[in-house]
Amino acid sequence: MQLTEFSLWGSDLVIEENFNINLSCNRLPVENSPSRNNFGIICLFLKGNADIEIDCVRYHLEKGMILSVFPMQVIRQIEASPDLKLMYFTNSNEILDRILFRFPPEFEMFLKEYPTFKFSGKIFLKNVALISMLDEKFKDRANICRNEIILSLIRCFYLEIYNNLHHELLKNPIKDTRGKVFMKKFISLLMQHYRESREVAFYANKLNITPKYLSIISEKVNGQKAKKVIDEYTITEIKLRLKATTQSLQEIAESLNFPDLSFFCKYFKKQTGMTPKHYRDK
Repeated sequence: MQLTEFSLWGSDLVIEENFNINLSCNRLPVENSPSRNNFGIICLFLKGNADIEIDCVRYHLEKGMILSVFPMQVIRQIEASPDLKLMYFTNSNEILDRILFRFPPEFEMFLKEYPTFKFSGKIFLKNVALISMLDEKFKDRANICRNEIILSLIRCFYLEIYNNLHHELLKNPIKDTRGKVFMKKFISLLMQHYRESREVAFYANKLNITPKYLSIISEKVNGQKAKKVIDEYTITEIKLRLKATTQSLQEIAESLNFPDLSFFCKYFKKQTGMTPKHYRDK
């Protein structure tokens, strides 16, 4: 009797195009300039520390912490210590759709709001072991069930995170300060209206607070004044379009509601020190 390869939920995936893993790396799998992430990323920090920015919010990561990023989030590495060491895996949107389809929607929403977290050393080591097993199965190309095992292990990893977060929050509920609540609303409004306005007063008005108070909150929570956050988000969007599209400078300026091309170029140069054309050519 001969056994044949069977069809399950992952047999139609070209796993090399949808999944990548590295057990020992000295840098995050992201660029130093802002980029819209095409893959989900899970990083476990083994040594050293790093500062990153996700959707305009800055995070500090160190040994024992886990980072979770979903596709289409804008991320960049700000700085990292020379002794940084981490392990990570990336998975495509298709993989995430398959493994998270029965998870409650609030799970993904929570991880997007809190992309970094720290568990006890024992739980962290369990996650390290699980990723090591993932790597072992990824390299086992002779295994006729390879794809299904990999998908099952990724799903198991997220289930473990879900369980651990649930118990952690029962012990230590996360309490958002008034400032953090305003900051989240501000970032949400910015993502919706950055084409419409780049003025602090516009967003302060929608939050029913004064522009000065919004800047104080932003600097306290995020380390930057509100105007700086708005400008950095806008510049990030411009950079992404310059890098990833064939839109002309005029088209980009119009789509972002700049009064004319000259103003658009001056705005970009003031924020970055170079013209949009120079950035695109570079």
